[in-house]
Amino acid sequence: MHLEGLAQKHFSIQTLRPQQREVFTSLGQHNQVLAMLPTGAGKTLIYALGSLLFNDSVTIVVCPLIALMRDQYQRMVAAGISTALIYSEQPDEERRASFKSLLSGQTKLLFVSPERFALVGFQRFLRRLRLGMVVIDEAHCVVSWGHSFRPEYSQLGAILKGLGARKILALTATASRSSRVLIREMVFPEPEQVHEVVDRPLRENISVEALRVYSEEERWLAVQGLLAETKSHKTILYFPRREQCQNAAIELKKKGFNAVVYHAGLQRDFRRSVEEYLRQSERPVVICATLAFGMGIDLPDVQLIVVAGFPGNIEEMFQMMGRAGRQGEKSRAVIVWSGSDPKRRTFQFDKMLPEPPVVSERLQAISHFFPGNNQARLVPRKEIEKAMRAFVKEGRDLDQSVETLSGLLSMLGCGGGLESARSAWLNLEIKNTAAISVLTSALPIGPSRRRLVLEWLSQRLNLEETAKGKFYAAVPVSEIVEELQMNWDKIAEVFRYYSEQSELVYSVSPQEEVKGSLLFLGHLKEAFVRLPRYNRWRATLNQSLQALSTFVMADQCRMTGAENLFIGRGVGATSAARVRCGRCDLCERRLGRGLQSLREQHAGALTATLPDHLR
Repeated sequence: MHLEGLAQKHFSIQTLRPQQREVFTSLGQHNQVLAMLPTGAGKTLIYALGSLLFNDSVTIVVCPLIALMRDQYQRMVAAGISTALIYSEQPDEERRASFKSLLSGQTKLLFVSPERFALVGFQRFLRRLRLGMVVIDEAHCVVSWGHSFRPEYSQLGAILKGLGARKILALTATASRSSRVLIREMVFPEPEQVHEVVDRPLRENISVEALRVYSEEERWLAVQGLLAETKSHKTILYFPRREQCQNAAIELKKKGFNAVVYHAGLQRDFRRSVEEYLRQSERPVVICATLAFGMGIDLPDVQLIVVAGFPGNIEEMFQMMGRAGRQGEKSRAVIVWSGSDPKRRTFQFDKMLPEPPVVSERLQAISHFFPGNNQARLVPRKEIEKAMRAFVKEGRDLDQSVETLSGLLSMLGCGGGLESARSAWLNLEIKNTAAISVLTSALPIGPSRRRLVLEWLSQRLNLEETAKGKFYAAVPVSEIVEELQMNWDKIAEVFRYYSEQSELVYSVSPQEEVKGSLLFLGHLKEAFVRLPRYNRWRATLNQSLQALSTFVMADQCRMTGAENLFIGRGVGATSAARVRCGRCDLCERRLGRGLQSLREQHAGALTATLPDHLR
């Protein structure tokens, strides 16, 4: 059945959009495709139909948000596509059922989080499947601001290289030419073989504006004015920080607006209730949110986006603005900014992403935390802070310094923060790796608890390939329990026994302690080898930040610079369309003045030639 037939059967869609058709054409001709299509361009339909085309295998979609995964899962089930969902807080029975349906060949589409995808045990499971296509959704997360959003995205390239999927497709709504270079490098096994399909960063039904204010009071008044005059049923009001969302919602409610709050710091159940309310509410509502809101979620009736403040870069801003008018209705997106915003963001950028010489100095200062090749070590926050005190002038800068280090380690693939940790972690120090195989061989033949744990330890940590000597390891407890299918208390007894025999030292870090710790992977020299990648990454984000400043300060056309930043014709790239402005406030104002001038110039001549009965 051809594409239109599948789209009609499962989604009641008669015709594919040109961009969607171009992606399928590219997938037919190339094994690796990177597609940048604007929000609302139908990226979900691409991998949904892809799973039907590759119906002799499994299509995997790596998705960054559980809410987004659930939303897409429900859409696929409603469309009659056999789909599974695997995530960290899923009930064990549901997860086992998903594994079973995948192994039986019944399930053709799997949604999974990047954290789950990065687990060694899960990768072993995937190798038992026939993989048709792996889709990396929201691929711009690879180069997110500070790289604190989803550090596991930086591991995707190495993982995909070993899985042997027939096709790899990365999808995003906003990625500049420089960002796409990094995405190719960090996601695809063969970066030089990637084919690009590139469209405009915003759909033509969205008009964009930049409104300059001169104080925070004026900013707030401007925001209220925009909210008061709009007829949008749902309005998204974006702020840089979570507390600003909270405060704005409180103030708006006092002034009679129906306002709700949404950001990643809220309890998951509360966020779900907000999402459900927004789908069902018949009252106009203002959503006070951070960038976390809206990614991939198809929220209708949004005809106004207000960005109150300065995002991290122009890509973040277009992510926000692109969430208006998803059904094609004419919509408005406004950034309300002050003259101090660009300076403040540049200052934050330099603190978050230091110059390369500063990075080298800090890596040397923490060299003793790196455990060695193929090893992992969890370091408590208090030890990190002690090492970082040499680089801060004031105590309040310490948190920023630790956050900077966390982002740096993540980007370099050498560890990083574990803010999204879902369980306690096991910390191991093995005195001599060669002793593990000796201890295992000394045990009776059969599936005893000690043998199972030691064999898992040797396989999981690749101890057979490790040189003799001390070895550090850090593994989530939930991962150990899942892979061994054994109660943790029983597993802990084995580690306690060998600890008493002085073969190893072990401890367990509680979940809350893990969230404040940093993970160090590998050897320091590996970090220095990857420093050029950091330099390119930093330059890319800085270029995008400067492009945002150019956008708000423009005096001719706001989208001209964005077109140059996003739309490029590199080797192997095509473009579904070119940006044509006439929809930014500057172009509309100039067009309005031109029409008025034309009317004034020709008013007399036109009047003179009109018949009396038409005057």
